[in-house]
Amino acid sequence: MHVSLFTGAILGLLAVVAGAATGHGPVAGLDEESMRSLMTAVRYHEFGAVMIVATGLAAALADSGRAAFRLGLSSWLFVAGTLLFSFSIYARLLLGLDWLSPVTPLGGMCHMVGWIALGWAALSGMTRGSSPPEG
Repeated sequence: MHVSLFTGAILGLLAVVAGAATGHGPVAGLDEESMRSLMTAVRYHEFGAVMIVATGLAAALADSGRAAFRLGLSSWLFVAGTLLFSFSIYARLLLGLDWLSPVTPLGGMCHMVGWIALGWAALSGMTRGSSPPEG
């Protein structure tokens, strides 16, 4: 849990830096379409950092080992998704590392599976005080 919170905090800080660096107008050398892609990367980066912290906190409060495992899995999928999606776009647009383009969809898939893992955790009676799943 502490690792998730620390990782989420670092990624959150980097998201604020990325947002500040890109949110005040065009970045030199980038056309309008590239700027839209960059802003999408920043948005998913910010969102990923929040989800990493949220799932890490929820894992700490989980009253079952199954729920804690599934929440931890969700958290790490959001880490992978954020790094693969956002950072591959940053590297492609800002550093010219075009060979990383095929990595971007893998990051999106990790985000999607992270949401699935979160739903899976919810089905296992996620936190103290929650009702056990019916059926």
